[in-house]
Amino acid sequence: MKGDYSLLHELNGNKENWKIKARVTRLWDVYNLKNRDFMSLDMVLLDEQGNHIHARIKDAFVHQFRESLQEGNIYYIRNFGVIPYQNDYKIVTNEHSIKFYATTIVKPAGSDNLSIPKYKFEFVPFEHLSGRCDKNVHLTDVIGRVSTIFPVYENDKNGKPLKRRIIKIEDKRKRKIQITLWGDLAESITEDACMDRSKSTILIITSTTVKSFKNQLSLSSTYATKVYISLDYQQDYIHWDCEEVVKNKRTIHEIIKFLEQSKSQEAIFYCMAVVKKVNAENGWHYISCTNCHKKAKTIGSTFWCKGCKKGFSSPTRRYRLELRVEDESGSTIFVVFDKEAEKIVRIPATQVYTTEIKDEDDDEDVVPKPIKNLLGKTYMFQIKINPNNIFTTKQNFTAIHVFEDHAYKQLHHEQEEKNQILPLKRAIDVDVEIEREVPKAKRNG
Repeated sequence: MKGDYSLLHELNGNKENWKIKARVTRLWDVYNLKNRDFMSLDMVLLDEQGNHIHARIKDAFVHQFRESLQEGNIYYIRNFGVIPYQNDYKIVTNEHSIKFYATTIVKPAGSDNLSIPKYKFEFVPFEHLSGRCDKNVHLTDVIGRVSTIFPVYENDKNGKPLKRRIIKIEDKRKRKIQITLWGDLAESITEDACMDRSKSTILIITSTTVKSFKNQLSLSSTYATKVYISLDYQQDYIHWDCEEVVKNKRTIHEIIKFLEQSKSQEAIFYCMAVVKKVNAENGWHYISCTNCHKKAKTIGSTFWCKGCKKGFSSPTRRYRLELRVEDESGSTIFVVFDKEAEKIVRIPATQVYTTEIKDEDDDEDVVPKPIKNLLGKTYMFQIKINPNNIFTTKQNFTAIHVFEDHAYKQLHHEQEEKNQILPLKRAIDVDVEIEREVPKAKRNG
């Protein structure tokens, strides 16, 4: 329990008088695919620990909640049902879902807008999409750079016009996948929005189905699909290679043993560990130069960057988290910096400092609540080993990337499935039949 409400991972079907505090990160209408009758108002709820769950309001009750629920806002919700997830095409990773009753109560959480992250996605790397092809278990979130966007094209389906737009995105390895956006989603993004920016326009598309057409993989939008352009998720554009992770996965004991035996003292390993403590002795953040991001020196009421050789009055605060982590073999300290730390805390360091520390008499040895929420959580850490690791009195390792463990387990499972089936040819640099039916596309890069 946190205060007078429960966390999402604590929910079960044993009672119905639950109370939660959660952000509505996504909200959408669901219609019957055959007759287009309205069925429900659905949403994804996210709590302060980064857990999320799919919730549904049936059509008979929607009028009670439609005006009081807005996407992006945080609410206290109580008196609802918790049931096993029974539908196909799971929206998020959770064994349960929430159903609203006529007696469910929803109240805004007031001015609180920082305690819960704004977004959470479950990105699937392109190389693992074939494991989801034509399966109805999960809907799929993807992220990539826009490489091609086609104009909106209108189909005739059952005597009624249906709009669609085809987009191609690519990952860091230049692998491409085609996505079809249907209905209103086709006009939710424009060619100018995607192509008139830099070449790093990042597109996030949620809740898609994975299909094959003429032995080519493609994605298709659903009622639950949301499209986001250039959110601050560039770090998630970096996906691991599951085979590389398996090959270089080590326990804490094996990493320490490597230091004792290796002559080169340089390597990159992956280690899954649970966060047991946040060391605050050296603080949890640092004051950085606004230009080069390096640590700045405080001189009175101003700041000095040695690297840039200039002073400034308004510094930026960035994370430096010393995490005491543990696995079955031992424990050590992993140090996580800046954006990687922000990715798991889900709130920028400056905002945490402003809202948490200043309210506690500037006691910077206090670990703020959003960072304490990391305790007990398991992550996959990508660790960089360098010669400095053996010339230090306090053993610690720099984590250059951090991934949530459920994503690794999910990908590992899909990799095993992939090895058991004939892989489909990926849609890389291939113009499929549909492209010849639409006007000329705009291409990026």
